[in-house]
Amino acid sequence: PIYEVHDMTTLHVDVSTKGTQWGTGGMSTKLTAGRIATAAGCTMVICNSTTPEVVVQVLEGQQAGTKFYPVEQALRGRYRWILSV
Repeated sequence: PIYEVHDMTTLHVDVSTKGTQWGTGGMSTKLTAGRIATAAGCTMVICNSTTPEVVVQVLEGQQAGTKFYPVEQALRGRYRWILSV
């Protein structure tokens, strides 16, 4: 498993699978969300949602899922807004 990602440009993973019967995104959509969040200066965690306790673990700083760290020079203003379009 990958526990931490400090630089999304160095991440090389296979995202060719589709989502599940409950979702439509799959890993590709999660990584797109990670790129948007980290470029905007936010930390993001992808974790298993079948156990609600994992949210508390993440907020307490425990290892759960994969943590994506923000870029050093986060986009601001209009450039940050464009990320969500």
